[in-house]
Amino acid sequence: MFNQFNRFDDQQNVVNRNLEVEKQGLLSADGHKNRLRNIFYVLPLAFLVAALCLSAVLLHNVKGYRGDSTNGANAALQYLSSNLNQVPLQNLAVVVKGAPCPNGFVQENLGEWRGAKSGCLCTDGSVHTSTYCSFQSDSQCKSTSKVNSQQYSVFAGQSICSQRYAATNFAYSSKSSACAAGQVKCQTNVCVTSGVICPITSATIDLAAAPTAGDANELAFGAGKLVLKREVTAPVIANFEAEQNFPCNAHSTKRPQTVSKKAYPLDQVQNNGCGSYDSVQNYATNVGADQKPADFYADNSLANTVTNLPFQAAYTDALKDKVSLFAIQRVPVVDSAECQKINTNGLKDFSNDLNQLTYTVYVIAIIIIVLAAIGIFLSFLFLFLRHALSFLNKRPALALILVIAVLVAILSIILFGIYYGTQNSDSVQGTRNSLQGYVDNGCFEKVPGFDQASEDLVYQSDHLGNNLGYLVIALFVLALIFLLVTLVALVLRKAKGMVPLPDPAV
Repeated sequence: MFNQFNRFDDQQNVVNRNLEVEKQGLLSADGHKNRLRNIFYVLPLAFLVAALCLSAVLLHNVKGYRGDSTNGANAALQYLSSNLNQVPLQNLAVVVKGAPCPNGFVQENLGEWRGAKSGCLCTDGSVHTSTYCSFQSDSQCKSTSKVNSQQYSVFAGQSICSQRYAATNFAYSSKSSACAAGQVKCQTNVCVTSGVICPITSATIDLAAAPTAGDANELAFGAGKLVLKREVTAPVIANFEAEQNFPCNAHSTKRPQTVSKKAYPLDQVQNNGCGSYDSVQNYATNVGADQKPADFYADNSLANTVTNLPFQAAYTDALKDKVSLFAIQRVPVVDSAECQKINTNGLKDFSNDLNQLTYTVYVIAIIIIVLAAIGIFLSFLFLFLRHALSFLNKRPALALILVIAVLVAILSIILFGIYYGTQNSDSVQGTRNSLQGYVDNGCFEKVPGFDQASEDLVYQSDHLGNNLGYLVIALFVLALIFLLVTLVALVLRKAKGMVPLPDPAV
């Protein structure tokens, strides 16, 4: 009897041990499942936190390349490219406002009125949002909508028409270089086809005398005349421009300061000077005629547009302010074979590429920061408040976090492709090396502003790679790791017969 009880106890112990082993095995399996399950919470959260931090640093760094100094350097280089790319003026014609140009001539663009910003302007000069005026009961503040920019082409009731050389009829060369066969040298660095008239080097308006009969270089200009010169030692004229006081770079982010120094607060570009880089004022010659701003605006169909701006008249001095016509010379370049081969289109493309690159990095960094912040906030709710808020304990919520993380990863990969595709492109690297060559050869030593702008943009290109490159690479690598681990985890869950996106583990 006693032996029977002992055998029963032994059997019971065996059963208990077997149950314990099975229980431990089940717990171990559940532990593996829970660990695999929690990957889908921890991994996206960790990736989003890292992406948020890296993108914040990236955004901070790229802002340094989008400031006033960089914009000024880009504006100077854009102007230099536009100026050097101009074909010289072979002949001019003057027609009254509205009349067509003669055959073979085109109307010259004399500049741009850059428009006005929307807003609420008060008589004390303060600017507010448009809605601010809605709460004002008096007439001390008035609102206006945005007014688009507009080209102008009429000065003192006259339009200037130009005839420029065909590409086969002229060439720029160094002083010591001989012209090609069939060409003769006019100015020190211009060759034209034999028998073709030399380029125009200066233009002057004389309103007190009529043109000399039979003189092709004296053109009727209203009651006076426009006198042209074709001097051997002077630089050629690139274009004409009408401005108050003096011109700025053609693409400057700042307008020229008016004589009265009254800046209209709603100007699209403020009238506070031309920026820190050399403007065209050193290469601009007043043609000799001035207009009152009101008359100039009327000539160019801008009178109603300008006068309808709130309190605009308070910022115009009828006695001091004037609009003058300027002849803009071609920017002087050091007279050497290397400097005369400047790739003008390359300069413009290089500036555009750097602008576009910094803008793209800026925008994508902001999008990543916003998405990552949303994902982290949702992850906080799901990870820490899912027991208190039962509606959060849902697979679609987890799927949303994962989708956000995947979008951030895809954007990081796209950013990497755009960044290194632009930085390492043949055009950017080629022009960067050319710019460095222009600086090394002193091609712009006569124009310190453009020389400085070239140095600054070479510096910017180099530091875009050094200061931003490692951040872009870090984002790219993290994105690849995240996507790879997530893919492996999904495959393992499917292999174990588990749903791809489980409810949070308890």
